Amino acid sequence: MDRTEISADERDIANVKVEIVDENGLVVPDANNLIEFKVEGEGVLIGTDNGTPSDKTNMKSKQRNAFNGLALAVIQATGKAGNIRITAASSGLKETFLHVSSNNMVIYK
Repeated sequence: MDRTEISADERDIANVKVEIVDENGLVVPDANNLIEFKVEGEGVLIGTDNGTPSDKTNMKSKQRNAFNGLALAVIQATGKAGNIRITAASSGLKETFLHVSSNNMVIYK
């Protein structure tokens, strides 16, 4: 994940990188598991990707196959401050989740 806090302005995002790892914590380079994303709280899932141009899955899909053990979810803040819980689940793998906070701060770049 690139950030743990985002602005609650309906424009700010957090990129969540999913890695399918082995018992030693190493990315499994040939893993292509189907990952399902769920977002709860003051955020929405606005896109998923896996880095392969041959994947024709809709970018707004809540499911994405990993490519070389990796996938990406893009989470956008709603207009309200609060907590966002992102869950990634795949058959045969341990479900995992993380939290992002959205607040009323304004970030100018």
